[in-house]
Amino acid sequence: MTSPEICCIDTSYFEFHDAPFIGGITGVVGEDENFGVLKVKTAKAQLTKTPTLILFSIDTSSSMSELTKSGLSKLNVVKQCFKNLALYLSKLDAPISIWAQTFDDEVRVIIDPLQITQEYIDDVLARIASIKEDGSTNIEAALKSAHDILTTYKRKNPGHEIVHLFMTDGYPTAGDTKHNSLSKFMEDITWGNVFIGFGEDHNLALLKSLSEHPKSYYQFVNNLEDTSSIYGELLCPYLYPCIECCSIHAEGGLIYDWKKNSWGTRIEEDIIVGGVEKIYHLRKAVNAQIIIDIYGVNRLRPDSVFRLIENVDPIPHLLSFETNDIVPTDLTKYLFRHETQRLLFECCNCNQFEREDFKPVLRQLFDCIQKYRKDNNLLDDAFLQQLCDDLFITYNTSNSSTGAMFSLARYTSQGRQQTNVATPTHFVPELRTPRHTRFNDNVCSEEDDSATQVLQDNIDNYQPNLRTRSCYANQTVTDTMSQIQTQEY
Repeated sequence: MTSPEICCIDTSYFEFHDAPFIGGITGVVGEDENFGVLKVKTAKAQLTKTPTLILFSIDTSSSMSELTKSGLSKLNVVKQCFKNLALYLSKLDAPISIWAQTFDDEVRVIIDPLQITQEYIDDVLARIASIKEDGSTNIEAALKSAHDILTTYKRKNPGHEIVHLFMTDGYPTAGDTKHNSLSKFMEDITWGNVFIGFGEDHNLALLKSLSEHPKSYYQFVNNLEDTSSIYGELLCPYLYPCIECCSIHAEGGLIYDWKKNSWGTRIEEDIIVGGVEKIYHLRKAVNAQIIIDIYGVNRLRPDSVFRLIENVDPIPHLLSFETNDIVPTDLTKYLFRHETQRLLFECCNCNQFEREDFKPVLRQLFDCIQKYRKDNNLLDDAFLQQLCDDLFITYNTSNSSTGAMFSLARYTSQGRQQTNVATPTHFVPELRTPRHTRFNDNVCSEEDDSATQVLQDNIDNYQPNLRTRSCYANQTVTDTMSQIQTQEY
């Protein structure tokens, strides 16, 4: 492998499946093709030294006065989250600035661009405390204001990093409400955007439309008490960036783009945080030689520019100790992941009635994965369980008003390989006892119990894991989330 002087990649390799295919996943690649995976583990990154601006856009319309399960209003939950973030950022030795605006009928700037430090934290917290809810929801005004603010800022500060966190709990009720018109504010942007649907009554179609633009994505906050944790993960790539403008090229084969549900010769990543492992799907003709190159900006080098970062090598085959024969490479679990992503993509791009038509194929794939887990003693495999959870949640919310939110959130978590996952808590059976299943933050462990096996094998009675951390959770992100959640003033 070729690497720069300061390497931003710890390990990288690719391999291809050559074990027998099992039923239910034989159609991922053609008869004369191989399915493979590319794995890239980034080096641990230090706190950024690049000046970074975070713009917060916060919906303060009257619906934010609604109470959450904790007894606090939605706005008070957001304010507490904002305070936690401000306290956390003020203690970091990094050039992080914040800019905050609220919007209802009008847009109000509550914090002008300010490098947040201990010197200014009292004033910042006082401004956050002064936020109140009232009026209707003018998303047009908020998007226009953010666009104007960041366009001007970027022109004056071309070397700075910028991210815009836009949160709303409802539908536009003032100003222009048309999706196409509102999308004009996303044209030609060069900064990151996260569109956060807060609670289960936001305008998914609008946020999905906005998030389909470059450097943008959708985030669902269904459990409002996890708001600080989710915002923490959203900020991590800007606090601990490792590779920016990452572009992975496949010559002689194809790489899967989860955003488009299509195969191509390259895939793009805006920012990859340090200390994570990323998994990508590959395909090639049986006798083809594939070359994988990774390009990007190595953020571990202060003078880095866009360049070749890594020539990825294939991992050698394992040999059997007994026979010295090549041990077949079994990538069945990643084939299952690919099929899950494909089905979730299709469910995310159809209406509520069409999603009902996907229930038989969701059930079929679920049954196939469950049989594989049971036959191979993998009931405690967190990766496979998350696939089952994704399928189960999509299957069981298909005819509900929030089904599309959970499907898109699960699809995005799988594609981005996020730490946080959205799980509807109403799936918890009231009469379920610890005798059948024990849950923790990482895996679901099963006891040898016939009732358990029935529950695990049947998608209608399956018990999803209630954790809010995915199988992709990593130390950098979880540490950041934990610190933000436990801030005290």
